[in-house]
Amino acid sequence: MSMALVSVVMPVFNAGLFLREAIDSILHQTYTNFEFIIINDGSVDASQEIINSYKDPRIICIQNAANLGLIQSLNIGLAKAKGVYICRMDADDISLPERLEKQIAFLESNPKVEILGTAFKLIPTNKIELHPPESQDCNVKLLFETCLAHPSVVIRKSLLDKLCLQYNKNYKLSEDYFLWAEAAIKGAIIGNLQESLLLYRVHEHQTSVAYFVKQQEVVKQIQWWYAQHCFEQLNESDREFYLQFINNGLNSFQQYFKLRVLLNKILHKDKLSPHLNYKTLTVEFRKHLKKSAKKLYLSPNHFLKGNDFNLALRDPYYYRYLFRKKRSD
Repeated sequence: MSMALVSVVMPVFNAGLFLREAIDSILHQTYTNFEFIIINDGSVDASQEIINSYKDPRIICIQNAANLGLIQSLNIGLAKAKGVYICRMDADDISLPERLEKQIAFLESNPKVEILGTAFKLIPTNKIELHPPESQDCNVKLLFETCLAHPSVVIRKSLLDKLCLQYNKNYKLSEDYFLWAEAAIKGAIIGNLQESLLLYRVHEHQTSVAYFVKQQEVVKQIQWWYAQHCFEQLNESDREFYLQFINNGLNSFQQYFKLRVLLNKILHKDKLSPHLNYKTLTVEFRKHLKKSAKKLYLSPNHFLKGNDFNLALRDPYYYRYLFRKKRSD
C-alpha cells in the first residue's frame, strides 16, 4: 500500500539558534513520503543560510519579501501544500523520529478523526503535557483553553478545504486556538495521541512568553466567541462574569451565587450546541465550580470556615443570615 503524501508546514523567523535541530528532526522521520514547506518570513539572521545548506529534494523553501507575520506565513504554507495531510512544525521544536509514522497510521485507521495532536515533552524541564484523546473532551476543553499543542498537529487537508478553514488574522497570538474552536463548531472531530512525539521548547522569545498579557486578551476573545456558539442562552451582559468564571477569577460569595445561576441558565441539554457532550460538560463545569469554592475558602474576603462555609455555598439565604449575624455581634 502506498503511503499518503504529507505536507509539513514550518514558518521561520529569526530562528537560527534552533532551526537546524528542527529541520533535522523532520528529515530523519521514519515516514518518508512528505514535502517540507519552509516559509522564511523575512528573517535577518542566519536562517536562510541554514535552510540553503540542505539539499534534500523534499524541502520547498518560500521566501517572503518582508516579514508578513506568522498567520500570513502559515496560510501561504497551507495554500502551497499538496499533501493528503498537513503536519504543523515550529522552527524551535523537535519532532521525534516516529512522529509522522504514528500520527499518519492512526489517521489512516481512524478516518473520522480529522485533527490529531500528540502529547509533548517540555524542553528543558522534561515534563510531559497531555491533551484529551477524545473529541467530546476536546470540545469541552476548548471552553477554557486550547485542546491541542499546535506544533504537534496533523490535519486532513480535505477538512480545511471542506470547511474553508485557515488561520484568522483577527486572533493574532492565539490563531491556532481560534482555528480549533471554529473547526469544532463546524463539526470537526479532534483527537490526541497520548504518546509524547514532540519536544516543545520553552524560551523567552516565544509568543506565549514574550507577549503573555496580549495573548491572554486574545484568549478571552476566543473563549467568549466559542461560548456564544455553544450556549445560545448567553448574552452580552453575561460576558464579564462568564469569563471571570472560566479563568478562575471569582473571589466573593456574591459572585459564587451568581455563577450558580449562570450555570443553571446555560446547562440545558436541548439548547446545547450538538458538538458538546452534556455529561462531559457538566463534569468539567463541576470541577471549575470546586476550584472557585476552594479559591473563595482561601480568600481573606470572608469570615466563614468549616461547616458554615459549606452550608453557605449551598444556600445564599443561610449566607445572608450568617453575614447579618456577624455584623450584629
